[in-house]
Amino acid sequence: MNKIMDNKGFILEIIKLYQKARISKFKDIKIRRGRSHSISSDAEDLFALFLAKKVPCDAIYIDQPISIKGRKSQFYPDIVIVRNNKITAFCDLKMDLGRKRDKLTDICAAYKKLLGEIREKRCGMKDGETKELYSYTIASNVAYNIVLVSDQNINSETLQGHEKNIKKFGKDVELFILSREEHPNTYGYTPKELLKKIFV
Repeated sequence: MNKIMDNKGFILEIIKLYQKARISKFKDIKIRRGRSHSISSDAEDLFALFLAKKVPCDAIYIDQPISIKGRKSQFYPDIVIVRNNKITAFCDLKMDLGRKRDKLTDICAAYKKLLGEIREKRCGMKDGETKELYSYTIASNVAYNIVLVSDQNINSETLQGHEKNIKKFGKDVELFILSREEHPNTYGYTPKELLKKIFV
């Protein structure tokens, strides 16, 4: 998959991941899954590929623990974007809000506070394949983006309230919603049929 994905192409691949997750990875006529596999890790990988073709960057790290000099605890963004040896953005990819539907504004406020504490500081990361250590500076204009794959699984008025509150954080913390009106995990459709029902 080397071609540049547009937004619809990304959501189509998410639909395929959801549908594949319903099936056991080890096939036998006797085996049927009840609950689906989690697709969050695969979705993070896919989103990194989506960004790699669209965002000016030198590297994208996925599920990367970040150690900040002088800070006791690490934090774990889903996506880290690096350009010119500086971390320019962090992203949290959420398939939908689920149990966190009432806490989204609070989560964003915590990210805003975190950015104020770590701007222009040095940080370390370790490559998951090689365990090689990397050191970067966090950019002065670093952003923390919340990327919501679907606006479903939350009351629309509640979501609108979150959107309004999050706008107060300006460019520091922004909310991006990739699909609306129908969830990419809706049953009873082929991927292409379901994509037609989703507003992207």
